[in-house]
Amino acid sequence: MAQEISHVGAVTAAGLVGIISIANGSGRFLWAWFSDAIGRKAVFLTMFLVQAAGFLLLSHVSGFASLTTLAFVILLCYGGGFGTMPAFAGGLFRSEGRRIDLRTHADGLGRGGSGRPDLDRAEYVKQPGIIKVLSGSWQLLLY
Repeated sequence: MAQEISHVGAVTAAGLVGIISIANGSGRFLWAWFSDAIGRKAVFLTMFLVQAAGFLLLSHVSGFASLTTLAFVILLCYGGGFGTMPAFAGGLFRSEGRRIDLRTHADGLGRGGSGRPDLDRAEYVKQPGIIKVLSGSWQLLLY
């Protein structure tokens, strides 16, 4: 995707994977620390708004630096969701005696991101590639 959008080589595009992996891991700690300062609900709202803006901007990106920056910010929030969800869900449900199963949260993220929650795992993993082939561009998928 990075190669087609920003016209970089395979090695440079592979470097992007490393960069966003660092963002994902860092986000788990950064947003958890931030939630202690401003509260869990405020952190989730902030992450949602930052990601929404990032995804809107992502559909208009053509340069590698801007793609990397937006991907870094989005994955920082993605990691933050996983870093703060256990405490957030615990605060909401543990007082009612409900068992917290974060697998349901992770499955919901995957199915929601596919745009088709009725698809089974094997089918919805293929969907972004199918959209790219039919439209000829990643832009429709990102918009």
